[in-house]
Amino acid sequence: MPRPTTPAVVLGDGLAGMAAAARLAKNGHAVTLIGNGRLGDRWAPADGPAPDLSPTVLSFPAPWRDLFRKSGRPLEEELRRSGLELVPAPPTRHLLADGSVLDLPVGRADQLDAVRRFAGDRAATAWRDLVDGLGDVWQALRFRGVETPLADARTLDPPTLAALWADRAVADLAAALPDRRLGALVAATATEAGSDPARTPALVAAGLFVERTFGRWCLRRPEQPGRPVPLSVLVGLLTDRLALRRVVVRTGALEAVQTDRDGIAGVLLTDGTRLPTRLLVASGGLDAVTSLWARLPLRLTERSARAERRRLGRCRPAPVPASRPGPWPDERAEDRTGGLRSASPLECRAYGPDGGALLRVLHRRPDAEAVVTDHTTAAGDGIGPVGVAWDGLDGWLDRPPTVSAVPGLRLAGPVSRSGSGPDRELLSAALAATADAAR
Repeated sequence: MPRPTTPAVVLGDGLAGMAAAARLAKNGHAVTLIGNGRLGDRWAPADGPAPDLSPTVLSFPAPWRDLFRKSGRPLEEELRRSGLELVPAPPTRHLLADGSVLDLPVGRADQLDAVRRFAGDRAATAWRDLVDGLGDVWQALRFRGVETPLADARTLDPPTLAALWADRAVADLAAALPDRRLGALVAATATEAGSDPARTPALVAAGLFVERTFGRWCLRRPEQPGRPVPLSVLVGLLTDRLALRRVVVRTGALEAVQTDRDGIAGVLLTDGTRLPTRLLVASGGLDAVTSLWARLPLRLTERSARAERRRLGRCRPAPVPASRPGPWPDERAEDRTGGLRSASPLECRAYGPDGGALLRVLHRRPDAEAVVTDHTTAAGDGIGPVGVAWDGLDGWLDRPPTVSAVPGLRLAGPVSRSGSGPDRELLSAALAATADAAR
């Protein structure tokens, strides 16, 4: 079967856009990536003297490995060429409102032991059983937006809804734990997604199982093992991959989407440039995707496309947390974990007194200070595309599908049904590129 040679246009130069462009180019497309000139958005390397605000801890590295393997040299080889290696990160430190500290490792047995020392046998057993149950949720979720697209409501039949714990919210899972401090860790999975735990479906907490099973990782230079390496390095490697695949990267804004009876025919930029294409991948935030739909010609608004646009209009933006340099927490903080503390954590999470809500996530910087991500700020304060806030499970299908009702239009990124977060954005890009290859 001959490889495709048609041009493709990707709108948005965040992680999802970069990943989709690299995959499509490897598949033989002539790809143009259009964005704001900041490749990687909030993960972009710092410009000049500005501080690098990317995190230093990576969860679920499989999507990164798959991206590099499917677009060229494997990730590990690229890291070796750069003098880097991917190694397990120290346990995450949780700073609870009562002054207690929990260093939570990965691995089922290690987590059980740490939580038992922190909160006792009953709480540890409840935590283990919850995360075990979320493993079944993850298995159901894999085939609904993670490894295969979530197409329509027919994918969510009653047995599937039961497997996804559709009758529960993240707040319900948190409240069921006998120790409120552990409940705060569960509720944080919704807060980090920019959503209210009471309105966020329980399936979002499946990330706790993913983290326990696949670990948390960091980059390290063997000659400087104690010095954190920001994950913006991965964006730099991906930028090099785009150059290798001859992806044309340009700054621009969308003026119009051109169509004909066969679907997408091209895009027109505000500077007057016209780019003909039969494949358009939208990878930006909610505002960008909504703006794209507003620019689609009305003659394409057949019933299915009208329904897609109507559902999109019901989506609410999720806050983008702001990140800034700040001090690393006092290492002499009270310890109630039975003496099991990581010698040099790279990530700390601080919780407030009002129900234990997640307030801040801190990543240690190379200068021993921290990147502080504030989860109390309003939407629009942070850098990066705005995703979609959860509004119950019904809102899942309000998000645009990977393959649009408009022929030739694909979707990836934080607005997609794959969800938000770096790993989910990379997975959504894989689905968008694969959907094209399977046509």
